[in-house]
Amino acid sequence: MNGFRRTLIAVLGAIACLLGLAAQTASASGLADTSTGPEGTTVTRAQIIERLNPSERAKFMALSEAEQRRSVEVVSDPDFAVPGREAAVAKKYPGAATRVATSESANPTDVQQASAMAGTRNSWYKQWWTFLGVTYASVQTTAQYQTSGARAYGIEYCQGSYTNLVPGRQISYWPSYTNNSDGTITCRTNWTVIKAGIQEVNGVQGFRVNGYGTFIRKWSID
Repeated sequence: MNGFRRTLIAVLGAIACLLGLAAQTASASGLADTSTGPEGTTVTRAQIIERLNPSERAKFMALSEAEQRRSVEVVSDPDFAVPGREAAVAKKYPGAATRVATSESANPTDVQQASAMAGTRNSWYKQWWTFLGVTYASVQTTAQYQTSGARAYGIEYCQGSYTNLVPGRQISYWPSYTNNSDGTITCRTNWTVIKAGIQEVNGVQGFRVNGYGTFIRKWSID
């Protein structure tokens, strides 16, 4: 009986040892990676995958395991996708970028010919933040207004819109607009970004355009 008990104890001990090694291996796997930002915000790979839309999720899953771990680290950084911090983030994390696009035509002559008659026009200004080709956030300001040749007037709407796929980050905004006496209109969005519940950053994005949709001035939140 004593011999059987000794054998049983030895077998149980070996099983416990194997289970311990399996747990260590699982925790060492990059697939469960988490990263904690300087202000204590923890972001996990699973959170990122859950929040990404299908097209961006496919790009993320195509990254190597090391690149996915690096992405978790970047998204956890309180400075990532925050107005005014782009240069510092790009220097710290090669592969991080801020993209800009506008509705302004690359051929003003064609725009003028198409705008000779009175009508309405839609203009927009968009910025988005990426790392290794995956987009995690964007903000856009859009206006619709009446035109007569080069003259813009009668703003029908001026609004902001955004996508936010960064865990622990909140965005709020409010628009403002004016019909200017020089035949242009101004549409601006005031943005507030809160990350980790405590870090608040404000910025203004917008534009002033004429009736041809030509941007006279742009405001960028970077």
